[in-house]
Amino acid sequence: MILFPSCSNSFDYTLPVCGAMPCYLLDPVIGMWDMMVHGCLSSLIIAIFSIGLLIRIIVRRWQFHRNIHWRKHRKMAIQMLSITVLYLVFNIPMFVITIARLCGLPDSVSAVPQQIALFLTYFVPLLLPFVCFSTLPELRREMKTIVGFYHTHRATVGTATERTLQDNIETQKELRQVINHLRTFDQSDECEQYLRQITKEKVVLIVSSSLGRQIVPRLHDLPHFSACYVFCQDEKTNELWTNQYNKVNGVFTERAKLIDQISKDQIVRSKIDDGASISIITSSSQSLQVRNAIFLWFQLFIEVLLRMHHKSNDRKELLNICKLSYKDNVKEIKTIDEFEKNYKAENAIWWYTRESCFYRMMNKALRVQDFDMLFALRFFITDIAKQIKSEHEKFIRTSDDRNIIHVYRGQLIENDELELIKKSIGEFVSMNSFLSASRKRSTALRFTRITRRTNNLQSIIFEIKIDPRLQTKAFANISQMSYCQKEDEVLIMLGALFRIEEVNEDKEERMWVARVLLASEDDYHLKETFSYMKSTIGDDTDLDSLGKILIEMGEYEQAQKYYRRMLDEIQLASGTAELGLGRAYGRCKKVDESLEHLKEALHIRQRLLGPNHADVGACYSSIGALHCENGDSTQN
Repeated sequence: MILFPSCSNSFDYTLPVCGAMPCYLLDPVIGMWDMMVHGCLSSLIIAIFSIGLLIRIIVRRWQFHRNIHWRKHRKMAIQMLSITVLYLVFNIPMFVITIARLCGLPDSVSAVPQQIALFLTYFVPLLLPFVCFSTLPELRREMKTIVGFYHTHRATVGTATERTLQDNIETQKELRQVINHLRTFDQSDECEQYLRQITKEKVVLIVSSSLGRQIVPRLHDLPHFSACYVFCQDEKTNELWTNQYNKVNGVFTERAKLIDQISKDQIVRSKIDDGASISIITSSSQSLQVRNAIFLWFQLFIEVLLRMHHKSNDRKELLNICKLSYKDNVKEIKTIDEFEKNYKAENAIWWYTRESCFYRMMNKALRVQDFDMLFALRFFITDIAKQIKSEHEKFIRTSDDRNIIHVYRGQLIENDELELIKKSIGEFVSMNSFLSASRKRSTALRFTRITRRTNNLQSIIFEIKIDPRLQTKAFANISQMSYCQKEDEVLIMLGALFRIEEVNEDKEERMWVARVLLASEDDYHLKETFSYMKSTIGDDTDLDSLGKILIEMGEYEQAQKYYRRMLDEIQLASGTAELGLGRAYGRCKKVDESLEHLKEALHIRQRLLGPNHADVGACYSSIGALHCENGDSTQN
């Protein structure tokens, strides 16, 4: 705004200017100021902020350790760069020429270019809407059906998006009280890529209507795609396309109803997840080589965890993980704080039977074989096992009753697991967790009835016979130790095996009944194999033992984590860690990395043990084996 014009003309409010051009532009100082500040600078600010927004998003993704894929962000980048080019190309020439004239450029040279440049400036407001509109294909599609309504498109795992930012934040806060792990995505293809990579997790997807139409058909048949919810503006229209997908659990226009339905469904899902996963141990040679071997190595991993010496900071390590995982869940944070203040080894079962994050984290880790989480839970698992063993020994020592004990467990299982059990009469089944059962059949029945059957899930009652005269895995009546003391509950040791005697359908109760016997430790044909496996890792129960087991299971990256952890310990242990890392890298066919670690292990052991020690020979043996495996028998 020019308050003091530099000419003597009287002001006429009916005219935009008082001459051919604003008189202030003829003043060297005021004209220069107007061109620089109101002209060049304003266009440069728009260009700088457009580029700055793009850079800020990239930096934020880097801070949150999220990969930057230019192909996925090309629309945003094109839009920002297009706006920048628009302002610079069509505005800057006019300002540059005007400034040049103020600095003395003759009119004979600058008059025509200035007219052309002035004409070009009118293209900025003309083209700007088209530049923005052309880079938003989702917006174009929505505008065809919804006039004047703008959808912010964002594919989300664990939350919904067709709302304002504040509404989105509030939705996430409420959902975190039900579903702890939420992950959001800005691009549908990035979301799809993530869902296809996750195979051990059950995923719940919440999407907008338009993105739901894109992504649900492509992901619907994935086994781990559990359910989908559509959060939109038009319920009836979206029900037309969602009706053909049975994993879409509803279309919602109100946040409260969406969260209420997810909460109800999540209770059912958690009950299903709490059901112990099942491993069948058969006598066929093929299964012995694959499934049985993996089962036995995992059992050995758990056994080593139970026998490891625990350190004072083990509990702190677990608590840090829990606090980070549940940082936005107020209820669970209170439980974690209570655990930190009050937990003692003698009340481990009380904490395990309490509905909390510790119970869910342990069951999930055992179900999906999450080695990192199991290692963090090692002291808790050990304390529970010790309590069960103590109560079991007390029962055997003090009780004269040697009659068969009958306990019952009700749960939902997937159809393929049920078919596997039905085909495995006479074989052994393992429940990959501490197995909770009740002395009362009615309690187990009640559990199966609070969770509904679906096309993919069946209700089943395990009728378990326990013979106290046999040497079995430990079991204990925990009625006086449990958080829920009204239930007549029995807890069976992790890794127990059961012989399948019979499986029948109870059509009246609309469920299956499996009668099983808690097997003797000497009763299954893999005992000798298991004993041999134990001998291969030695009597030590340390990180090296876990690393060896993980290498045998093919979990080479997990093994490397434990060996790197060993590098922080004493020098001799670091030699063992380097040897383990070398072997793990060798199994991954990373020869250079393997050789580097093996030579470092050799150097450490030679220095600490001398050149003739047997452990030095083990290093030479591993180096030689590596060269032979890679066809280089000339190395020494």
